[in-house]
Amino acid sequence: MAKHKKRTAPAHRSADSKDLPPGWIRVESRSKPGAYFYAHPATKRTQLEHPGKTRDRETTKSKRAEGPRRKAAGEGTPEALDVEGFEDPTEKAERLRQEAEEAEAAEAARQEMARHQRAAKRALLRDAPEDKKDEESGSDDENELVSKEDLARWKEAEEQREREEAEAERRRKEEEERKRREAEEAERRRLEEEERQREEEERRREEEQKEKIALWKHRVEMARKEAEFELSMAKERQKKAEADKEVAKQLEAQPVSHMSLRSRTVIEDDVREARERFVTNKRLSRLDIEEDTIVFQVFGLEGDFTAFLSDPYPMESTVVYGPDDFELHTSGTIHDTVLAVMSKLKSQEAKRLTEDSCSDAGEEELDWIVTERPPEPGLQSDLDSVQDLFGDGAFEITQLCPKTYRVRLYVPVNCAILDKKVCSAWGFKPDAPICVELCLPASGYAFGVVKPHMLTQIRQEGFPEFGLQKQLMQILADFCLVCSGKAWESYESGADDTLEDDTPDKLYRRFELKKKSLILDALGNKELGFLSCLARYLQLRMPTLHEYCAICDSPFTLPPMMMRAVCPRELCTYQFGEFGSKITSAEGMNNHAEVVDLLVCMLLAAAKSSRRHLILDPFPNVYVGEDLRVVLHPDSKDFSKLETYVQELQAIRTRVGNQIGASWSAKTSSMSAEAAALLKWTVASNRSFLAPLQDTERIEAFRTPFQYLLISAPPDKEARFQELKKQFRTSFAFHGSSSENWHSILRNGLKNASNTKLMTCGAAHGPGIYLSTASSRSMGYTRHSPVVTEGVVALKRQKTGNRFVDNQRGLVMMAVCEVVEDPSRLRKPTAHIWVASEEELVCTRFFLVFSEAEHVNLNVSTLKLDKEIRTLVERSR
Repeated sequence: MAKHKKRTAPAHRSADSKDLPPGWIRVESRSKPGAYFYAHPATKRTQLEHPGKTRDRETTKSKRAEGPRRKAAGEGTPEALDVEGFEDPTEKAERLRQEAEEAEAAEAARQEMARHQRAAKRALLRDAPEDKKDEESGSDDENELVSKEDLARWKEAEEQREREEAEAERRRKEEEERKRREAEEAERRRLEEEERQREEEERRREEEQKEKIALWKHRVEMARKEAEFELSMAKERQKKAEADKEVAKQLEAQPVSHMSLRSRTVIEDDVREARERFVTNKRLSRLDIEEDTIVFQVFGLEGDFTAFLSDPYPMESTVVYGPDDFELHTSGTIHDTVLAVMSKLKSQEAKRLTEDSCSDAGEEELDWIVTERPPEPGLQSDLDSVQDLFGDGAFEITQLCPKTYRVRLYVPVNCAILDKKVCSAWGFKPDAPICVELCLPASGYAFGVVKPHMLTQIRQEGFPEFGLQKQLMQILADFCLVCSGKAWESYESGADDTLEDDTPDKLYRRFELKKKSLILDALGNKELGFLSCLARYLQLRMPTLHEYCAICDSPFTLPPMMMRAVCPRELCTYQFGEFGSKITSAEGMNNHAEVVDLLVCMLLAAAKSSRRHLILDPFPNVYVGEDLRVVLHPDSKDFSKLETYVQELQAIRTRVGNQIGASWSAKTSSMSAEAAALLKWTVASNRSFLAPLQDTERIEAFRTPFQYLLISAPPDKEARFQELKKQFRTSFAFHGSSSENWHSILRNGLKNASNTKLMTCGAAHGPGIYLSTASSRSMGYTRHSPVVTEGVVALKRQKTGNRFVDNQRGLVMMAVCEVVEDPSRLRKPTAHIWVASEEELVCTRFFLVFSEAEHVNLNVSTLKLDKEIRTLVERSR
């Protein structure tokens, strides 16, 4: 065991330690041999300067600072000035500077000494032997500089400080790195946002530039067209003035009868045309005029026919008397009157021949008419089922010959959704049964035996204006064909959910499936017999007549509207253009001369519009001649050819409209075959019900005589509207649109055009149908041209139904609509603007046309006229 030596005083302690204050020692520097510093082990304080001198200096400073305080406190006033204690300010400043420098140097030296001392301690602990450490640690000298415990604490403190410094340095670097990354990310986002904004600004500027260029081109084009139109109108007015002067000169010497001079001029022109057409072709022997009476003789017949004309011609009715108590009431031009007479003569001749053939039959052939053998059990069972379904008098049966029975079924029309106005527009009486006449075999009758040719006639007894015969004959003929071929067995019931959109192909497919579904419904109780199923199918198809062609009963490729129409197929278009109301009532009550004139004005505006490639929908589909020569067709839209025929109609309208009013459209003999066919298509293609209101029905607050009843919703949509009306209340609002748009609206309905290529006024309050309770607000959407012609027609000279609007360019058109106030689907962004998000919330009720300048300033509210408008709506229903 090593012997411990007694520790002696260290060699670095000097002898002048006696002059030091208590607790201070003088230590020799280990890093700088020959240098010394002073340390206070108890407080761990070290310094280079002698502790005694430092204390004297601090005492002097405290006395100097204490002097002013004593003077301020009034402790005493010196009797004489102490000159020796006065210090020059410059010297004082120099002294203070030196003291500050000495203090800084002392602090720096202290920190340097502490650093060296810590390094020495670490080296001492690392390099000293264990026995040396034990020997030093066993010293009990009271002046010992560093003990073992102190070194351990210093070591631990030093390590802790280093760890804290390292941790602080690490956190500082991490924070700097995080801030750097955040700054880079913020800079990147800022640059991306600036780039995006710059691209958006450039795109917006490009769009604005394109819009400005397009607007400029549009304005230039409109200005050019207006200039051309003004020039053409000036030429037309000049020609018209010259023609009026010539007519006035010719009529000055003629006596004036009760027939107006203008009507007489038109009649004379029609007489000349009728002579060229009928007398030259030897269909009439002669044709003469005597004031307001036309006398003509049909070639091959004895006796004269006398037609008495009424003013205004040719709008009023014409009465024709002839030989053998011949009497006919008709209307139209002289050309139409002659054709009507010849048609009735042919019918009488055919009836007479039939009666003669029956009278020539022998007595043996007449025996069966007297006996009337009862029908076979199968036919009798079917007739009994019909009687059970529809009551007594539901059928009549007559045996025409031993092989044939004539059966007449009287089928009631039971359909609540068809109101009187719809029935009147379609051409039938809702309270009268429809008579279906068939010729059935006397033997071998069974289900599926009846062929389409066995249907002979469909009519309503006591209602000669019945206009559904052509379509109903086609409907029932198709039913007989399906039943005879048993094609119905392959039909599938139910609708296809994938056909809900309104694309043409899917619309056609949807209504084709609907027709098959109705056939299956009619055949649901096949045990009742064929006749009962036939009558049931007729009842099911009555509410759907507007969804199919009025001639061939094929589905349309457009959504249905209220009025029946003819499909664009060549044969149907030709038949309707050639025979018109003689085979179908598809044009309904839209054949008022005034309504025809209004439809032509809409066509003229659409055809001459710069947006005609968008808004002229549907495009005219016109055929002429027996060879079905195509004039205009939607598949090849020839706008230049259309404009030629439109200008022809406009020229005739301008030339004779002021003389005979809206009846100018009846002068088809003065038109080319193509223009006349286009006029016929314009009337037939209108699928909205439009009829003028009489003087007692108009609302005076609207301040226009041109007020019409406008119903465009089909019966099923109207029924849905009435159901919504029971849940929510309804109000009335205006919908204004340019006259060029109404050609399409009357044929396709009021649509939501927001955010589509048809939109012209934007959608500031979101998509939907925009309406307004203030007429002045809706006027702004009509984009009318406030142009009034020089000569304004005196409208009072024409009756309602024949009024003529001369100021075609200045027409302003608005609809009065009934709106369901469903709060979830009807938005009211302002006090006067409503936006209907769905089309089923809006139904048109009335149509207003303004033609004079003062009407443009109209400012009425539908809310104030609600009671009056609602009363008129209920009366019209």
